Amino acid sequence: ERNQAYIDMDDLLDDPDLQKIHEERIAQLQKEAEKRAEMKTKGHGTYEEIEEGKFLEVVTKTEVVVVHFFHKEFERCKIVDKHLKILAGKYFDTKFVK
Repeated sequence: ERNQAYIDMDDLLDDPDLQKIHEERIAQLQKEAEKRAEMKTKGHGTYEEIEEGKFLEVVTKTEVVVVHFFHKEFERCKIVDKHLKILAGKYFDTKFVK
């Protein structure tokens, strides 16, 4: 009975349907890696300050954007900055700017 388990495993390794599923998954992972690399070049994963003139350019090039309109002298804005910086690392698909 134990040998039968090994034979079944060998059959699974040679299964063309499983091979196809494996190849599709590898292609999907490669596509996701390329998308992530492209997003990283656009500033995803970071929380950065942008110039007022670049606002429309930045927010229209990304599907999901969080914008913090802040004042440098307000203590509460500094607190929000701290939390948005943390969130930027967690939610890579979303661009965070101030």
